[in-house]
Amino acid sequence: MAENYVVPADYGASLKVKKITCSGLVATAAGHLGNTGFTLPVGAVVVGGWIDVTTVETTGATKTMNIGTTGALTNMGSGLSVATATQVKFSGTFPLMNLESKEILISSVGNAHTEAVIDVYIEYFEQ
Repeated sequence: MAENYVVPADYGASLKVKKITCSGLVATAAGHLGNTGFTLPVGAVVVGGWIDVTTVETTGATKTMNIGTTGALTNMGSGLSVATATQVKFSGTFPLMNLESKEILISSVGNAHTEAVIDVYIEYFEQ
């Protein structure tokens, strides 16, 4: 005989895309965390994202950036290049869950970025 299961609620969610434009990224090595002011909502599940480099960084040796959340500075992207005007997918392992109330943090790797302008697109489900 088949088991009977009850679905207690509709857990449907809608896909959201958050765009964050950033420039003047500070270096993680200096202890700064490039706060964005965007906090993931309760129940959010991050399913991916990408960066769109609109102005490239030409100064310094390291031209990469990290994207993460409070307590996990690289969980969405690590070493994403900002040396070419192009779109780059996040390098993290998705989906990312249990991130409610955590702020998205964006920082340069190795040295501050003085020229780069980047649009960050974060795809997440919100219940």
